[in-house]
Amino acid sequence: MKGISIIICSYNSSSRIEATLEHIANQELYGLRCEVVLVDNNCSDDTLAVAQKKWKDCGEPFELRIVEEKEPGLSFARKTGVRAAEGETLIFCDDDNWLEKTYLQNVVLGFLRYPDAGILGAWSDASFEPAQLIPEWFEQIKGSMAVGGKPDNDCLVQEVWGAGMAILKIVASEIFLTNNVLSGRKGDSLVSGEDSEICEKARNLGYKIYKLTSLKYTHFITGNRLTWKYVTRLNKGFGFSSMENSFHSYNKSMFLLILGYSFYSLKTILKNPQGFVFYISKTSNKVSALKFYGIEGAWDFVRGNLRNN
Repeated sequence: MKGISIIICSYNSSSRIEATLEHIANQELYGLRCEVVLVDNNCSDDTLAVAQKKWKDCGEPFELRIVEEKEPGLSFARKTGVRAAEGETLIFCDDDNWLEKTYLQNVVLGFLRYPDAGILGAWSDASFEPAQLIPEWFEQIKGSMAVGGKPDNDCLVQEVWGAGMAILKIVASEIFLTNNVLSGRKGDSLVSGEDSEICEKARNLGYKIYKLTSLKYTHFITGNRLTWKYVTRLNKGFGFSSMENSFHSYNKSMFLLILGYSFYSLKTILKNPQGFVFYISKTSNKVSALKFYGIEGAWDFVRGNLRNN
């Protein structure tokens, strides 16, 4: 199929999937062929039934196919979605991403404008539940939730978010020939980093990555993600995945990794003692402490690796 496959990886998405599908159904296609590939990554709720009913209510503007991936983890789900997709261009749409109605057309135009591109990235606004109070620290950390990031102009970048990522099928197929080092989020785990790995592999294959002003989505953020507890868990996940990726990059030399990261940790404490105090005291709403939750996550990986060996 010459066209676009929108890949949605779902884990218990019944409360989010309807609005996501509605925005996809409202795309301005102008003859563009497309499909939705919904990957069931161990859903235990009624996500699939809700999605099928909603798509029928939307008039089934194009095909919605459901595929299953039993191995937990976003990277495994994306791999299954890539293999099942029939389009020559793919879009990774999270189950809480609302694509602007011209999104698909702008992806097509983007790849025509930048023929050396393998990946195109997006920026976003946030939407919240009705009457949701927004914490004062949200503006400072929104990038970690894939919110914001509007470029002044289209620009060549090293990496983009997986949310809303457009990638050529030929590139994605090469990247997902084998399992990625980073599995991505699985269940309630907030370990991430798989987006960076995808981008790194695309660059190594010789493709460019562009972030476009024309690619915009809205990230719907539920109230349970606007807590300090969630934000600290998120940053621990970032640190864990960063260390895991570094571990493999250093050819599994744990000694060098521990040595280098010990110096980094000490330097970070000396440069930001106030943040370290906030981290130690578990004081809420102190953004300066977040870096240390990332460091904690990195050392969690080291401790786990040492135990397993």
